[in-house]
Amino acid sequence: MEQRDVMKRVVAVLTEAAEVHRRLVEDPERQDLEEEKRLMGEMLSEALGLRVRLSADAEPAAVARAVHDAMEDRTGVLASCFVTAFLRLAEYHDSGRTDVSSADVLRELALEWGEERDSE
Repeated sequence: MEQRDVMKRVVAVLTEAAEVHRRLVEDPERQDLEEEKRLMGEMLSEALGLRVRLSADAEPAAVARAVHDAMEDRTGVLASCFVTAFLRLAEYHDSGRTDVSSADVLRELALEWGEERDSE
């Protein structure tokens, strides 16, 4: 999975988290958000896109090394995408713009990353 794919998933997670937050603000007593929490967990798992290939007779040390290497790479990409999204949201916030919602900023970010992929 390429960084652009991870960014799209990060935007989806942040968008879903904002929706869950909105629902909680509207109804602070609401406690039936288990499905939304599960969905965000699945989206994060997909964003990690962890794939490890091992032979059937791999030694435990080789398995641990392969998992570590795969996790290190994927978590770095995931963190980079979250930081990029945060910085974009912070940029709009700090500029004082009130004509653009956080959902608009995330949508714009997803479109930008999608266009980059389409142009390759």
